[in-house]
Amino acid sequence: DGMGSTPKANRRWTDILAERLAERGGRAWGVANQGINANRVLTDGAGESALARLDRDVLSLAGVKRLILFEGVN
Repeated sequence: DGMGSTPKANRRWTDILAERLAERGGRAWGVANQGINANRVLTDGAGESALARLDRDVLSLAGVKRLILFEGVN
């Protein structure tokens, strides 16, 4: 989710995480940002619920070994 971030500046928290992982060297990491603003956990709201999107946006990606789920802020 890049809400409030400068457009096209790559300054979302996921961009900063990817930079920090790259700086560590060694293992190659990829960071997938599937953020969406104003969704809900279990039921659809402004978009599909997080539960409905979990398989498509995360679990179906090849090679996923770790997940950071940032959900339900507001």
